[in-house]
Amino acid sequence: MNSEKRELGRIYTEEEIRIQAELDKKHVSECWKKTKEKLCEMADADLADEIVSALKELYSIYKKDAVDWCANLYDPKIGGFYYSNSARDNDEVECDGKLCKLLPDLESTVQAMGLISNSHMADKFDKKAVYALPAWMEEQIVPFVKNMQDQKNGYFYHPQWGHERTDKLQNRRGRDLTWAERLLGYYGETPLYKTPHQDRSEDKTENKTETAPHLKDKKSFIQYLDSLGYKSTDAYSAYVIGNKLESQIMEIKARDEELEKEGKDYSLTEILKEWLDERFNFQNGTWTKAQFSHDSTNGLLKVASTYIKAGLPLPDPITSIKAAIRCVTLNEKPEHICCILNPWYAINIIVNGVKTNSAYNDKEEMLKILKEMRYEVLRSYPEMIRKTAENLRIFVKPDGSFSYFSNRSSHYSQMMPVAIPNTDEGDMNASMICNVSIPTHIFSYLDLDTVPIYTESDRMRCVNILQENYNKLKIEKGDNK
Repeated sequence: MNSEKRELGRIYTEEEIRIQAELDKKHVSECWKKTKEKLCEMADADLADEIVSALKELYSIYKKDAVDWCANLYDPKIGGFYYSNSARDNDEVECDGKLCKLLPDLESTVQAMGLISNSHMADKFDKKAVYALPAWMEEQIVPFVKNMQDQKNGYFYHPQWGHERTDKLQNRRGRDLTWAERLLGYYGETPLYKTPHQDRSEDKTENKTETAPHLKDKKSFIQYLDSLGYKSTDAYSAYVIGNKLESQIMEIKARDEELEKEGKDYSLTEILKEWLDERFNFQNGTWTKAQFSHDSTNGLLKVASTYIKAGLPLPDPITSIKAAIRCVTLNEKPEHICCILNPWYAINIIVNGVKTNSAYNDKEEMLKILKEMRYEVLRSYPEMIRKTAENLRIFVKPDGSFSYFSNRSSHYSQMMPVAIPNTDEGDMNASMICNVSIPTHIFSYLDLDTVPIYTESDRMRCVNILQENYNKLKIEKGDNK
């Protein structure tokens, strides 16, 4: 991969970092000024001031140390990022009565790259972490990913989790497939073999990958949907099912292309839409009849995301958006970090879904309602932001990272062991959510650019840590070149 703007890998001096930090400070100040000006175009000066004040309260939670924490989770011996400190500092963890190795994983690596790309640290490098980080990392990360792919079915399997356990968890397997393709795409690379995200109908080679059993035909897929155990009175049920379906939707769409070429008169995507439509609650805009809660909106996000990735129109997007907005200020202690993210996330993906999907018959009327709704939401924005900040403070750690639960990280990621249980520490998933995803969605709803939390001087410090750890490894191996 070539780029004129690329970090080759070096140690920046303290003076270089100090000078850059002064420039960054002026840049951030200018960004706040521009944010205030744009807000004044939407609202009166007093409301604009109040929104900026609330945003600065939110930003006061973030710590520069988070960058150092993230950089120190990269393992130059393997070529990936660990999930947390306990994953890095321990060799294995007990899981289901067996010992499981703790190693870097695809999702944590994607999230670390995302934190660097999307937090403004990589602004001088086309907002791409692959250019902003030392070039030698490409030689480690690409094989780290490619070596996980199974030639037979095209999926990617972590050595610490294995085939058998992964194949039982379609959500974990589907996410890893997505992360692997994304990581390779960052570097302009492709998988070694065709994946379940690709049309394999015309692949006549010996390396043709197999179709997942539950996606083989209409009967198998309907049986799979009915086996998911949906319960209309259980809000968490919608999340679990939505999570499984959302992680596989691109596989389902790719399978539809194959079925069409086989001459089938049905579509798995349309079967899925009908199945989900029947379970939608028009009264509250979610997929549950249970009492409104964070779980309701967590399920809403996952199911709505499934529709949107499939290019399908939602049953009633306006009511769903109102449900997500309501959840932002819900007087309920968040059980985990996604309870804070998901309402903001749902608002934005559904709004953008309406704007970009031509399948809505009453699209013009919806767009008019969305415009009026945004003006109403704007008046509640200070309260929404302050409630978000109040909730985030529960999850921040002294080293600037954030934990999935208030007093510990989640030692499982999509049911796979990734850390030592009951450790009060930050994790890569929660830290990406808090440092990037939440502020991005808050600004995005108003069509505003985020004010940088991290900047070029933070990137320079990040590179120093990565380079120093890499140099130590070279010395240990006796390679002083």
